[in-house]
Amino acid sequence: DKTEIKKFKANDVVRLKDGFNIKLTNITDYSITAEFISYEISGYKTINHIKDGLQTEAWVLTSQGKEIIGNTINFIKKEKVNTVVLLSNIGYTNIENVEKLYLVFSHN
Repeated sequence: DKTEIKKFKANDVVRLKDGFNIKLTNITDYSITAEFISYEISGYKTINHIKDGLQTEAWVLTSQGKEIIGNTINFIKKEKVNTVVLLSNIGYTNIENVEKLYLVFSHN
């Protein structure tokens, strides 16, 4: 989605949803050039397929105690605190705060 990529700049390292990490080397209005970094799941921001306007930023505390930030579909904000939701590539998480959208890893 062109609107999503505008959030990044050359030399940013990002994760492609369900894929791998890349370093953006060149961004123009019509193309993106990137360099493969790794398959390892990391704390890099994720470029995903959720269109602008349907996504919201979320903070997740992982099982390793590391906080990661990414995007998820904004319908999750309609859930209540203490609801368990499944986030792809992370696992089941418990909603701790709906306004800031803070989730804590629960289990796989």
